[in-house]
Amino acid sequence: MPLVKIKRELEKRNVRCLLTHSSNTLEHSILFKPDAIVLGNPDLYHGENATLLSNKAVIFSIPTEQGILEARYFADRMIGGHNKNNTDFEPPNIDVVNKFFLWAEYQKETLLTAGIPLEKLFVSGNARLSIPGNRDFENCRDSKIVGVALETEIVASLSYALWALDGLDNAYGSYLDYYTLDVNILHAQLKAIKLLSGEGYKVIVRPRTIDRNTDYSFFGDSIEIDLSLDPSYLLNKCNFIVTGQSTIGLEAYLYGAKVISVLGMLKPHLVTDVMKNYLSFQHPTQPQTMEDLLRLVGDPSQYKPSEDFLGKIRYYFGSHMSNPETTIANEIIRVLQMTPLPLVDQTKNEAAFRIAQKFTGLRSLVIKHRENVFGAMLVVIILAKRLILNGFKYYDKN
Repeated sequence: MPLVKIKRELEKRNVRCLLTHSSNTLEHSILFKPDAIVLGNPDLYHGENATLLSNKAVIFSIPTEQGILEARYFADRMIGGHNKNNTDFEPPNIDVVNKFFLWAEYQKETLLTAGIPLEKLFVSGNARLSIPGNRDFENCRDSKIVGVALETEIVASLSYALWALDGLDNAYGSYLDYYTLDVNILHAQLKAIKLLSGEGYKVIVRPRTIDRNTDYSFFGDSIEIDLSLDPSYLLNKCNFIVTGQSTIGLEAYLYGAKVISVLGMLKPHLVTDVMKNYLSFQHPTQPQTMEDLLRLVGDPSQYKPSEDFLGKIRYYFGSHMSNPETTIANEIIRVLQMTPLPLVDQTKNEAAFRIAQKFTGLRSLVIKHRENVFGAMLVVIILAKRLILNGFKYYDKN
């Protein structure tokens, strides 16, 4: 969602932009020949592609884990990466990032203390939490409409098992006891959808952006699927939002919606003390059972919002800063106007050579000012090489 808002702001300034998915970023970069790339964290596939493409484009980062409220864990995630023990990827390449767009002063001070240079840290506010002007949202909500913001991607076979079999216990024993936190959150959310729908509530389900092409027919016709790019439809329509740890919950608070987290229903060993520090935040309203959730939705007077928690959101997540997407777009244009292109060639870097042998992608926004008439031919060559390499791997295995 932040990338969509930034794209709109840049296009208002006659800057050509393209949203690109993880599977085709390299091809789009060759075709589009961007002057800048806006991405998430500079590690894993994001970081590898940033390193590979940084000799031709300015790299901007909007770190996705800025909601980690424990400073040392946030710094460790940014400097060390998502998984320091994963040798399949290069460590985060901080050097190639021109600017980190940060939600608030907390993130800036944390990363500055961790050793990231001040000139790379730019407090822009949180584009994720940019909401329309003040209005009384309560008047346009229906108490019988409940929204569910899914936490993780839906895999058709897994989701059907969770939905139709009410868990995997029958088929896989105590499988859910040992699987990931995300799958258990998904399981709880699916149970909540079924329960609320059965009690006569209209349920609107909003999947993660990456999961928009999934077949949701197993939900049936009574469940509405919200595939809009902007979550404002969901947040304006629903009296309650059921989530786990999603930052859509943050937006919901600012819209005036009521937020329920299913984390309270999970077995304690799934949410360890270390995991709690890495969770974006802990929503204060966590019913312990599905029956408690149903009673809360049925009687909103029991919902007690915490002013301290709302204050924490404003401090840690930059919700007090207006129009962050405009601020980010202006800074991107300013940097581009001051940066000579092409950039200094960094392909002599050993890491860039290693990364160049891979064809991974990233979810990003590429920003274009120049034409590239030869790009299509290069894309064909890349695709041909992929087919040849995959063919060799297939025959080697067989």
